[in-house]
Amino acid sequence: MYDFGIFSGYPDNTFRPNNNITRPEFIAIVVRVLDLPLASPEATLPYEDVRPGNWFYGVVRQVYAAGILEGNGSRLEPNHAMLPQ
Repeated sequence: MYDFGIFSGYPDNTFRPNNNITRPEFIAIVVRVLDLPLASPEATLPYEDVRPGNWFYGVVRQVYAAGILEGNGSRLEPNHAMLPQ
């Protein structure tokens, strides 16, 4: 998966297989696997906790624009793991 660009690791060049995967990390994987197009510049997000400065802002916009992500109200809660520990 790394060789195909699906998993890219962390900015410090580490790979942490024992960490829980966060919602934005999973969303980034979905974007890469499905090769989703970039969202239009006009696309907005309903999530108050996803801001343009976040590393995951672009990928969240991509899945939201593609109709894959609906969310839970006005919060995505990006720091939560996909599955509870």
